[in-house]
Amino acid sequence: MERIAKLPYRVIEEKEIQDHIHRIMKDPEKEIVDGVYHILGFIAIGIRILGIVFLIGSHVWWCGVLLFLLNIPLIYLAKLNGETVFQANQEMSGHMRRYQYLEQLLSGRDALLERNLFGFHRFLQKKWKKVYDKAYHSYIRAFFKYFFAARGYGVLSALFSVGMILLLINPLITGKITSGVFISAASQLLNVVSVMIQHLSEMLRQLLWKRNYMKDLVNFFRLPEEQQTVLDAPKEAFAGFEEIVFDHVSFRYPGTETYVLKDVSFRLEAGHHYAFTGENAAGKTTIIKLMTSLYDTYEGNIFVNGKELREYSPQEKRSLYAVVYQDFAKYHISVQDMIALGIREKCDETAQRRKVQEAITQVGLLTFVFNLINGADTELG
Repeated sequence: MERIAKLPYRVIEEKEIQDHIHRIMKDPEKEIVDGVYHILGFIAIGIRILGIVFLIGSHVWWCGVLLFLLNIPLIYLAKLNGETVFQANQEMSGHMRRYQYLEQLLSGRDALLERNLFGFHRFLQKKWKKVYDKAYHSYIRAFFKYFFAARGYGVLSALFSVGMILLLINPLITGKITSGVFISAASQLLNVVSVMIQHLSEMLRQLLWKRNYMKDLVNFFRLPEEQQTVLDAPKEAFAGFEEIVFDHVSFRYPGTETYVLKDVSFRLEAGHHYAFTGENAAGKTTIIKLMTSLYDTYEGNIFVNGKELREYSPQEKRSLYAVVYQDFAKYHISVQDMIALGIREKCDETAQRRKVQEAITQVGLLTFVFNLINGADTELG
């Protein structure tokens, strides 16, 4: 969670990074613990198989060698499948993120009013099914590719073990091995093939999945991070604002060739109200993103009170603006906590409540909050 908070905004906006985060954030502690469990399970099964191979090989050496070699294609097959299924999971992570969002719209509380007003169930259900089917078919293809290969190999291994048992009949007849050794070897051959097909292959497949998950996790931690992050509190509110100047600013989003803004210049002075109007994708929100330093890869200069915006520290930048976007956030926490999120300095609970009360009074919501079921402790949402 800390690492995500340290990611630059430009990285967070990338679709591939969102898919990456979606993959690794699904029960990471369970994935890691399960990985340790599968390592121990693989070692246990490996010791068991080696013990059986040694037991049989001590009486009929060639039988032990063949049994050992039988594991090689099984290991390769499990490795191939683990990678195939993981790659399929990577491909479908974007589809999963989308259909889970549509599920929230179809069943969640936040969209309840819109569902009842506009009756968009069937419209969204069609979209949900289309995206879900893409993810499902991607996984099924990977699964059956391994399933039929593993079952085919299982049949061949069973035939192979039966063949080795038949080959042991001749040493039994000639007296090279006793009937007890023959019965023990035959039962162990069938046993080890069962262990190899049912347990070893599945354990290997899961282990390789976990290994690829850890690679994904390591790659996530290699993403760039801001040296001073959102974990650092903002400075005190900026005082003495004079002007904001865009000086021949051009900008294009990372990975694209098209300029959203091209050679834009304007001045915003204190004591006035300004509005940017224009079509969708004309660059209105992009101007706000640059102004609030969510992106600093622009060409030209942005001056705040004569100082280039990139020269301010992250804490200073966060104290410059108060922004309400059209998709504003209303967290499902209490009114008290919602307002307390904006308190910059550390303080005890009593001081925090006093500051929240001052803020409620300042914006004229004292009567409104007082009339809520539990006052400032009423849960939003």
